[in-house]
Amino acid sequence: MVVRTKQIAAFNPVMKAGYQRRMIAHLRSRFPSRLGNTSDERLIAVIDAGTNNAKGYGITLEYDLRRYLEYVVQYGPDFDKLDWAWPTLLPPGDGTEKMDNLDGMTTFVVRS
Repeated sequence: MVVRTKQIAAFNPVMKAGYQRRMIAHLRSRFPSRLGNTSDERLIAVIDAGTNNAKGYGITLEYDLRRYLEYVVQYGPDFDKLDWAWPTLLPPGDGTEKMDNLDGMTTFVVRS
């Protein structure tokens, strides 16, 4: 079976909408009080912007994107510019490793 570029493009919006729905559900369950008054449309804008930022740092796997979006919701859309975040995100490298390092950093540095 040959899948043509036009067919792939047709699946793209469906895949993106599914991703957005999964992220909305996850973020709302993780941050119910913070996102209680946020419309789905606004949250989709946050998800899309955060996902684009994350991809710029080489973070592309859905699990890692979900973690990145958790930081966006918890610390704000520019959390990646904070003194404790950018040194981990900026250098080239594996996205999962970067998110693991951020998770470790927030456990021992930010939250202490």
